[in-house]
Amino acid sequence: MAFAPELSVVIFSLLAAASWGSGDFSGGVASRRMSVASVLAISHPVGLVLLLILARINGEVSIQPNDWIWGLSAGAAGGIALAMLYRALATGR
Repeated sequence: MAFAPELSVVIFSLLAAASWGSGDFSGGVASRRMSVASVLAISHPVGLVLLLILARINGEVSIQPNDWIWGLSAGAAGGIALAMLYRALATGR
């Protein structure tokens, strides 16, 4: 079943929003029950495995050293931001 390009954009946007929202919600609930470090120690490896599977499905990609630096920097910043978000959701303030 093919959709018009405009409708596909809307569908994928709604799916992405639902994915991000449910991830943040479940992370917040989990951080109320466990420590934030435990939640991140579980969620980040799961995300890494999913990304590696997607990379394998999409085929071989050439990654330059500069790309690794940017990727690691973005990952570290994202991890710190996610830890702060989960901590805020756990305290409820």
